Amino acid sequence: MNKTFDSIEKLLLPKGCFFTETQKQVLIADGSFNVIAGPGSGKTTVLTAKFANLLMKRKETEKGVCLITHTNVAVEEVKSSLKKLGIISVDYPNFIGTIHEFFNYFFSIRAFNKLNTKKSIRILDDDDYKDKLEPIFRRKNPGYSPDYNIPNIYKQKARLKVDDKYNVFFKNEGKPSYNKILNECLEELFYNGMVTNKQCLELSYWYISENIELIKKALESRFSCILLDEAQDTNALQYSLLEMLTENTKIKYQKYGDPYQALYSIYENETSDSWVPNDEIKKGIQLKEIDETTRFGTSISNVVKNVCMEDYDHFHSLEGITSFPAHFLTFKSNEDLVAKYNKIIADYEKKNISFRECDKKDAIVSDKHDNLSNYFPSYTKNKIGTVVESSYKSIYNYLINEFSILFERSKSEMKSLLIEDLELAKWMSLLISELNADNISNSKVEEVVQRIVEGIDINVQIFVNKIVEQVISARLNNCEIKQEECKYYLNTIHGVKGETHRSTMLILRSTLDYKINGDNKLYKLVKPFLLGKRNFDGYVSSDHQKLISALKLAYVALSRAKYLIIIAIPNEDIEENDKQELIDNNWVEIEWNYQ
Repeated sequence: MNKTFDSIEKLLLPKGCFFTETQKQVLIADGSFNVIAGPGSGKTTVLTAKFANLLMKRKETEKGVCLITHTNVAVEEVKSSLKKLGIISVDYPNFIGTIHEFFNYFFSIRAFNKLNTKKSIRILDDDDYKDKLEPIFRRKNPGYSPDYNIPNIYKQKARLKVDDKYNVFFKNEGKPSYNKILNECLEELFYNGMVTNKQCLELSYWYISENIELIKKALESRFSCILLDEAQDTNALQYSLLEMLTENTKIKYQKYGDPYQALYSIYENETSDSWVPNDEIKKGIQLKEIDETTRFGTSISNVVKNVCMEDYDHFHSLEGITSFPAHFLTFKSNEDLVAKYNKIIADYEKKNISFRECDKKDAIVSDKHDNLSNYFPSYTKNKIGTVVESSYKSIYNYLINEFSILFERSKSEMKSLLIEDLELAKWMSLLISELNADNISNSKVEEVVQRIVEGIDINVQIFVNKIVEQVISARLNNCEIKQEECKYYLNTIHGVKGETHRSTMLILRSTLDYKINGDNKLYKLVKPFLLGKRNFDGYVSSDHQKLISALKLAYVALSRAKYLIIIAIPNEDIEENDKQELIDNNWVEIEWNYQ
């Protein structure tokens, strides 16, 4: 490894830790390739180190580097790590941002301005867009029952199109009684400047298709390398556009992620995964793997391998990393479930110092919010605030609210402004970092806020005192919640992707069909794999797809914990010989006589 990576290693990794051999192979690799990085393999650290090395080696006259992630939290985490390496900002011609920001900044906004010359773009989140759509739809369709919800544009597969004369129109697959009116409503919203993130992507598709060769040359002249984080979370249109933009160019295109955690085909109405690195080997795309984990020990990695949708025998835990045996419990009620769960947590806290002192959360997860509500009546989707949210994300959302008032814009419009104005986005990012510091400096915060509110009549000192007080108060309240109320935290499997827990309990109860009630398909399908009996034969196509979905859900859920994984099975779904088979395959039963 070169000297730059040696210095990055010392500054980025904890004292006494070093990059593993497979991590080093990825760091020194050149060209275009895919990286399969298993859970807890240090993928984000490797990606940050790779990005930092490219930035450090780059000369002023050379092309830039582009890093695309999927969340603002990930962007801020990378930026925070870069600061440890002395990289304070990522300036032109480099780019770091979410995939939405990438497409909006380079393509969607340009396309919109070409197609709609009378209005400025307003990128609304789905709820805001629905609020704008509803009165227009009901005005145009007075016979539509007021008791009915308006059509869901995603379920109706509404799509933005552009004709040869640059007129925007829409198509959807809704009922004939309203699909024409729905299209007219969407068109009216577009020409009033309002679009969704999905429509922005469709605008990007049109714009790129119209100018593909010129755009490829422009990107090629600006970027030497594009790094895509969490490639498995890229939807089909995003993925195909990135392929179009990099195909037959000199841009090095490197994709990092874990294809076995791709949940799009379950939750996002997509029929197949976009990123299938094993298939891309046939196209000549190199494949590299980081196949060891520092998150958990062999007892958990063996289970994770067993429930993987593809053979993953070489995935393993690094020597010296230990976890507890995998546990299971059966339950007849939510009280029974919680009593057994609390018992095992208390037992391990008494006998294991590392577990007791670990600052990670204990999580209970299921495939959907309604399932959690069935067992925990106080749980609602909107109460995930009791889940410890990333401080970056919570501060970002708070600031969006405050600045939307100052700038006299909606929260969605404020977010759009940050996409359009990179200078403003830079100062906002710096403000979040200052407010996230252990000891907040009012003077530093004031200096940054002054840049953001330039031209607005405001007492900056009073405003800064207010937001600093709010952030500190929220931090203290969050600590109280963690200590007094949150013995465990509830979330969906999709919601905990990317997290690390102290322990994770997966409730194995789901039909895997969100429209009807029925048998517990989730437990039935994953049961043989939990026992190490990996057999994909004998499934009809529909059941095979459900099997893949079940395995993906189990893989994501059971790879979150450092120390302890638990599966919870309703009494009515388990047979006595099931228990013995689990025990014979190194699962430990949690027994408790709940009265």
